[in-house]
Amino acid sequence: MNKKIINNTFLRFLNSKIPPPFRRNYSYYNEITKLLNENLSEKSVKELQLKQLNKVLEVGWRIPGYVSFWESNNFKKKELTHLKEYLEIPPINKEYIRSKRSEFAPVTDSYIITRTGGSTGNPFQCYDPPYMSRIEQAFILDAWRQHYFQINIETKSTILRGAKVKKNWAYDPMRGLILSSFRLKEEIVMEFVKLIDRYKTPVLHAYPSSLYQFSKYLKRLGCFPKHKFKLIALGSEPLTEYQKNLFEEVFEAPISHWYGHGEKVVFAANRPNKSYHFVEKLYGITELLGKDKHQISVNEEGELVGTSLWNTCMPLIRYRTGDRAISSEIWDKDINQPSVLSSIIGRKHEYLVTKKGSLLTVTAHTLLYGMFDEIKRVRFEQNKVGIAILHIELMDKNNHFNLSRLHTLFTELMGDDIEIKLNLVEEIKPTKSGKHIYLDQKLDLGDYQHESKG
Repeated sequence: MNKKIINNTFLRFLNSKIPPPFRRNYSYYNEITKLLNENLSEKSVKELQLKQLNKVLEVGWRIPGYVSFWESNNFKKKELTHLKEYLEIPPINKEYIRSKRSEFAPVTDSYIITRTGGSTGNPFQCYDPPYMSRIEQAFILDAWRQHYFQINIETKSTILRGAKVKKNWAYDPMRGLILSSFRLKEEIVMEFVKLIDRYKTPVLHAYPSSLYQFSKYLKRLGCFPKHKFKLIALGSEPLTEYQKNLFEEVFEAPISHWYGHGEKVVFAANRPNKSYHFVEKLYGITELLGKDKHQISVNEEGELVGTSLWNTCMPLIRYRTGDRAISSEIWDKDINQPSVLSSIIGRKHEYLVTKKGSLLTVTAHTLLYGMFDEIKRVRFEQNKVGIAILHIELMDKNNHFNLSRLHTLFTELMGDDIEIKLNLVEEIKPTKSGKHIYLDQKLDLGDYQHESKG
């Protein structure tokens, strides 16, 4: 949360009284919202994608880093006349852009800097036009509206994400109640319950990991808000089944979970009573790539690659996100654009390396700790092939916890492929942005097989 938002409460209060149509960059929000409500045909969507793609390519040809990268990969400047030509653009990744950062500067003097990659501890700097937050807001609210129809640009939320605020909470007249997730403990949780009942916002907007810790405290204390949320809105992290089950039990509200990231090239969200994610085709061009950049088929695991259709400042074009997913449905076979992501597996840094040198995702194995109410957080750490440490923070450090049962379950699940050592710690700290990471991977995964297991 921006400190200026927290500190300038009076100014935010005045701004909250301005009707939305008169707020800065509202026209961009309105344009996208109208577009999303048009129910465009597949042909119209592809035409819009092609139109916007040519716009961002025109910007790309003004950026020295893209020019040298594209020309060295035999991609020539031209106006694309069919989406099939999209595949002529060479994919680019974060590491290449970061290594030549000065060559990938924005083309205008008016831009907003956003940083992503907090879950890896290796931030990546993006440049967005000032209106980008309004466009993003339109897509996010449209995803939330699938579950809570009455939502609008003025709807307030209770926000339990990465904010660092004095006294653990603050009220932003523009956005709603802001709760800090950094130092959750019993007395703070009790205070948060009173605040939720005081402000009664319709939406609870949270990181899954933060809300999971909060929900475990609520259940343990037997203390629940009287106020009932209309929607639980979750993003920026994976959502596991055990987290979802706990949220439904504690809050009894519909859950919107969306996939997105700071680079803003891919956006996908669930729909009512559906756990998988529907790709928003008007947000960007999305594809899944396998080894050697080849297109993959339905139900095969691949890397998510995307292009922002709305960033005219320093767009990311055919950008390799590092995230891996599986699609159950392809809607555009020309460039393999998926319409449904049946599984979003995670990023390369979320894999352990087994004794055989294959990659094992940690996402599924965190399910085990969801079985133990005594556990507050866990984090894997690996610096040796075939061996990993699982650090464990307990809800109550004064209570005895039997590690042997957890160790037995991990051994039964993983077999002899990897050795897991358990370690009780005082605290597992979130990243600076307030997110929780499940793996501190010290090995270079590029040296190992990319077939994931588990």
